[in-house]
Amino acid sequence: MDTFQVKGTPKRGLLGTTLGFFFGFATFSLYEPTSVNFKDAIELTA
Repeated sequence: MDTFQVKGTPKRGLLGTTLGFFFGFATFSLYEPTSVNFKDAIELTA
């Protein structure tokens, strides 16, 4: 079985995690207002 080696530094790991969190949070916070408008546009019922 192959073994995996970790590459990079803790600083790069923290930077990647931080960017991923903020991009994910921004996507989520932009999705909700858009989904309400989209729901009205295609006439979905709850």
